[in-house]
Amino acid sequence: MQATGDEKYGDQDTDGSHSVVTFFVPLREAGATARLMLVRAAAQQWNMPAEECSTELHTVVHKKSGKKLGYGELVAAAANRMSRRKRN
Repeated sequence: MQATGDEKYGDQDTDGSHSVVTFFVPLREAGATARLMLVRAAAQQWNMPAEECSTELHTVVHKKSGKKLGYGELVAAAANRMSRRKRN
């Protein structure tokens, strides 16, 4: 069963991939921001420049050293870095 839309919530149209087309750029930017936050958190833990780190499937890697950390292992550190920046 599908709920009836309500005009007070604005455009709720999702047919024809409307929501993907409408939000493609903001979602892409959000993903890139999250990726950068995870890379920076890993680089800080490894005491290495973030520019030397990259990502592979679900992980941040430092190819020179062979170090890898999963995104899940970095979420708390990335969030803590962000909250410290907001306080300053």
